Amino acid sequence: MNDERLTMNDCGKNAAIIFDFDDTLVYSHEQFLLTEQAFAARLAELGLYDEGLLPAARVADIANVRRAGYLAADCFPLALAQTYESYCGKYGRAVDEREIQRLLALGRQPYRNRPREMEGARELLEHLRSAQGGRRFLILFTQGEQEIQQQRIDSSGFSKMFDIIKIVREKNDAALQALLQEQSLNPSLSWYVGNSPLHDINPAIRAGLNAVHLNTGGWSYENEAPCGFYYAISKLEELKKLIND
Repeated sequence: MNDERLTMNDCGKNAAIIFDFDDTLVYSHEQFLLTEQAFAARLAELGLYDEGLLPAARVADIANVRRAGYLAADCFPLALAQTYESYCGKYGRAVDEREIQRLLALGRQPYRNRPREMEGARELLEHLRSAQGGRRFLILFTQGEQEIQQQRIDSSGFSKMFDIIKIVREKNDAALQALLQEQSLNPSLSWYVGNSPLHDINPAIRAGLNAVHLNTGGWSYENEAPCGFYYAISKLEELKKLIND
């Protein structure tokens, strides 16, 4: 959380704009796709590749998330190691413990790499904070492991652009309601911008917020049918006009 924060009285009417982080302000899913490619290339070198490899790794990843109950940082690395072990059995090969450690390290790379900024993200946030855009109460609401997620936010350079940074283990209805109550926000006067129907849009709709879906694709696990009305944009710059209107 930033040291200098606005009060709700400074912003008026208990209104805020809440932003998701991953695949809303920065590209995150692409880091996992690049790691999957490296994983497939490595197993091909070991003679353990076929077309079912990556689908199997994705199934293992989702199973790990469901077992953990949230998006734990070890779910993806573990899925790579589990799939390697499974393919060793499939092709009658001995499991190499050193290879497992290499794959676990590979699976941690998406959390360590500096994320690439989404087009227009910095300009939009600067506009919202400027005198021209109007003094806005800005909140970053993201999920994940506290230390890892904070480091990723800091490395993105977006930390100082927000009045509140809230990292929760899992974004759901309860976590969002807690945020609204903590900040005394009026949902009907506030906006929520995110890319995930599951963790962003539907909780925002149920909370009575003005939900804005940024269509950047992403992980299939995040897909869910919308439960009500929401706004759809394909670029962040479209948010300026939407809010001003």
